[in-house]
Amino acid sequence: FKQKTAYEIRLSLVGSEMCIRDRSLYRDDGATLDDLREALTTLEEIGRIAQRVLGGRHPTTEEIEGDVERSRAALRARETSPSQNNDS
Repeated sequence: FKQKTAYEIRLSLVGSEMCIRDRSLYRDDGATLDDLREALTTLEEIGRIAQRVLGGRHPTTEEIEGDVERSRAALRARETSPSQNNDS
């Protein structure tokens, strides 16, 4: 078990709040492409932190990894949708 530093704990807490926000963004049909890109970037960053702090097999890390994949899929779908390509 790796002991967390105060910095890593703070990042984890902030990351959890950002995860909740960004998870809702990729599910929002009204989110712009820029919103989705920002959400994906944030989720990827949080995923790297979770991997380092909690480990790859931790349930929170696995949940974030799932959110990253769903966010990528939502972004790909939006980017390839002809009616949505104009909202970047």
